[in-house]
Amino acid sequence: MLSSYPIKSYKKDNLKIINPKKTPYNKKKVFILLAVIGLVIIIFLGNFFWNDEARIERALENHETSEYQATKILIQDLLKENPKDPFALKAQGKYYLMIALEKNLDVLEESNLLKKSIASFEKIVILGNGQSQGIKSDLYFFMGLAYFLIGRRGYEHSLYYLERSVELDQKDQEVTDYVQENGLHIHMDNKSYSISLYGLLGLVSYQLNESDRTISYLNKAVKEKDAVVIYHYYLGLAYKDLGIYEKALEELEIVINKEKDTILLEKSYFRISSIYLLRKEYNQSIRYIKKAQKLYSSPPADSYYRLGLVYEAKKQNAKAIKYWRKAVQLNKKHSKAWRKLVRYEQKFKKPSRKSRKKRR
Repeated sequence: MLSSYPIKSYKKDNLKIINPKKTPYNKKKVFILLAVIGLVIIIFLGNFFWNDEARIERALENHETSEYQATKILIQDLLKENPKDPFALKAQGKYYLMIALEKNLDVLEESNLLKKSIASFEKIVILGNGQSQGIKSDLYFFMGLAYFLIGRRGYEHSLYYLERSVELDQKDQEVTDYVQENGLHIHMDNKSYSISLYGLLGLVSYQLNESDRTISYLNKAVKEKDAVVIYHYYLGLAYKDLGIYEKALEELEIVINKEKDTILLEKSYFRISSIYLLRKEYNQSIRYIKKAQKLYSSPPADSYYRLGLVYEAKKQNAKAIKYWRKAVQLNKKHSKAWRKLVRYEQKFKKPSRKSRKKRR
């Protein structure tokens, strides 16, 4: 409530200005605080850069190939201290796997590295009595990848461990994070592809003739960001194997529209041609073989062999024989074309005079 007393006027000299005292600036406390923060940072950086486990992880995660030899020595030192150390065993498995993924390795050398990689991972599983508790999803992922790279003998194991990896990854996301950060590069058909976990599962399933599984996994893979064209190719093959020809043609047409690699384009044209041949649409089948031939200045022998198959189905045997002859002229080792020629030329060959006399 406002006062009813009259306001008095004061001279400036009579005013008493009160300034609150500022808290004294304590340099010593600030210095101690900064020193503690600095010490914490130094300890953290020291652990990150000089701790053996951190150095090993950094080298393997970042694919620092120049550090591989030093990394190997660090891993061996850890295993000498404790042969059952899960971290060191996993690091050793990853080390051999990363080396195997490098280029310019012969088949035997790569196979030996992959076996060493798998042996290291399996020790962890054995130590854990085969239980998934305490085992991260990336362990099964790396095992599945190693078995996939071994080839046909490893595909069943690969599918088993990759599916286990997917089950566990829903909880800890180790694999998802790894693939996003580092990528997964697979060398197929003389070309390197960056593929996803579902993509890898689809490719393994196809190699095992598991068409339903292939379709399930690759349909997930094609929806992912940066999906590669190779998914559509194998998706098309899986649909073809199940007799779902319309879907197969759709997927293979996607490959043709998106792909620039000559080898994959040639394969796609030939696959489409074979589908039309199965559907007895012979003109379409011939059309796609001729598209494949246009990819080269000199068409490959296999294209003429396939033309022969179409004309054989059309009951135009003379034309079929003509194209099979062309195939063996271009490739004397084309066994399929040779077998067709032997079969048909014996079938249509006129009997000699001696044989005719014997028949009489």
